[in-house]
Amino acid sequence: MKFKIDSRILVGLLAQRHSADIFVPELNVAAGRLDGWALKKSYIHPCISGYEIKVDRGDFNHDKKWPGYLSYCNEFYFVCPPNLIRPNEIPEGVGLLWSSSTGTRLYCKKKAVWRNVEEGKLSEAYLSIILNRAVIRDQKVKESQLDFWKKWLQERDEKKEIGYQVSAKIRQLVSERISEVNRENGRLKRENDEYARIKEWMEKNGIGTRYPSLYSVRAKVAEAKQVVPPQLIALLGQMSTNLKTLQENLKEFVE
Repeated sequence: MKFKIDSRILVGLLAQRHSADIFVPELNVAAGRLDGWALKKSYIHPCISGYEIKVDRGDFNHDKKWPGYLSYCNEFYFVCPPNLIRPNEIPEGVGLLWSSSTGTRLYCKKKAVWRNVEEGKLSEAYLSIILNRAVIRDQKVKESQLDFWKKWLQERDEKKEIGYQVSAKIRQLVSERISEVNRENGRLKRENDEYARIKEWMEKNGIGTRYPSLYSVRAKVAEAKQVVPPQLIALLGQMSTNLKTLQENLKEFVE
């Protein structure tokens, strides 16, 4: 079965031919619709090529529109499957491209003659490309996205403010706790100094300080009543009471 070459295959081959250029299939202009339009990427030697694809002999014989395409391109070609159109059937100045029988390549059977493009026709082609082919992308952020980022920035600022407030509160609590500990340490130091004096007095009076008994302390106090002023005895009694209180305080503080 013979491989059938259709217009879709020929458009694909033209796209390959102009893979390094700007290629536009089916360009709409005032004269009709060009099956292919290509602009060579060159500032010095730009070249615009126009193509009319034919896959049916009758279509070629009865087409009367194609002469109107000549003013839109520097070179104009008919493109067809092999042997559909013969080179001697092509008008003067027009080129002819055949595809291979397998539809994988294009062969130039007749070179097109260079012609100047009319300025107005060129502007029309460019305008058609811009209006019909250019994709206009909205540069504005969508409202939903804008709302999202506004909310995100607001929440970020709020979280930052909360972080500052929490940090300040923590610093305040730590400072207050340190002050409380310092005051408690001062009080304990004063009590320890007092107990050190009591210990010194007990040792001087022969009372054991490691495991002092209440009996031995009372005996020494009774003995001291004979030679010690009542004020000192009262002080010692108060110191004994303070000793018990200190022991309880220390126990609670440690726990």
